[in-house]
Amino acid sequence: ELPPKFFRAVLEGASKFIGWIERRLHPRWAWITGTTALIRLHGLLVCAGAGLLLLPLGGIPFTNTLPALVVVIGTLGMMERDGAAVATAYGLLLATLAYFAVFAGAAIELIEKLKQWLAG
Repeated sequence: ELPPKFFRAVLEGASKFIGWIERRLHPRWAWITGTTALIRLHGLLVCAGAGLLLLPLGGIPFTNTLPALVVVIGTLGMMERDGAAVATAYGLLLATLAYFAVFAGAAIELIEKLKQWLAG
């Protein structure tokens, strides 16, 4: 059983964090979030980040953190109609895909080297 002070501390901390986010996010760059069609398109951004989170890559650093940031920043940007945040999420998605591509290339190279080594 948790003491009531614990919940009070959690709620106060969450309140500070939410306040920090709300001070930074506000409606801007309306041309990015101005229509329903664009919001749906940005939903694909969030789905792409979520799809990357599903990959079982637990041992590789940042393979959960980067896609999670895409999901969180993209979602918050859409909720607050903040086009700058949505654009940031797209940039993060591109950086995340590049990061994953580097590891995929390294894995392919490692497999090729192992094949050569085992073949003798």
